[in-house]
Amino acid sequence: MALSREIFIFNQPHSDTCDKCDKFAILLKAAENDAKRREIETQQELHQRNAEKAVEAKRNAKLTAQQSDNNGTIPICFDLQKSTTHSMFNHK
Repeated sequence: MALSREIFIFNQPHSDTCDKCDKFAILLKAAENDAKRREIETQQELHQRNAEKAVEAKRNAKLTAQQSDNNGTIPICFDLQKSTTHSMFNHK
């Protein structure tokens, strides 16, 4: 077991991207003209803004729960992986 730990290192990834972000990056590289590129960039920007809003809402909920003195605020966390948009953005 110790030998396998020396050979294989299992760590959490430092960043993830969502499928939509990956799709937008591919579509931008393959865009045939400026009009199509602008359309894709607009969709990508909207997607990223929505993702940032979700991250901000999660952060605010966490702060509210930490600051409350058991006044009825209880944090509940679900790990939905790719079901939510909270991934890192690496395609800028």
